[in-house]
Amino acid sequence: MIANVDLIQLIVPIAATIGTVGGAWLTIQKIKRNIREEKDIELKEILSSAREEIAVVRSELELKINETQNNLKNLEININKDIEHLREIHISEVRSLSEKIQSLRDDLRTQHTSILDLLNRLVSKD
Repeated sequence: MIANVDLIQLIVPIAATIGTVGGAWLTIQKIKRNIREEKDIELKEILSSAREEIAVVRSELELKINETQNNLKNLEININKDIEHLREIHISEVRSLSEKIQSLRDDLRTQHTSILDLLNRLVSKD
């Protein structure tokens, strides 16, 4: 019986130590799991926040793109109007210059005829 008591006295501290170590091990595992869960939650919150920010930036960029496209269309319309106006001015100027050239030709023809008539008279007088 004494041997059993001595054995029990030896086993009890060993069992307590094993229980303590086992409890500590379980506690450490629980702490690790809790930390991992907290990190997962934190990462999910960060990811959600990033998605929201991306959506805001995307909508702002889409708005700017639409504004730029509208501005580009307006510029294209204005440029086309300016080109058409310049084309009309050019046509008008060409028409005006053509008329002036024709008038100068007529004047030159008239002067040429007059000079020839004058020369013919001078030659006829002699």
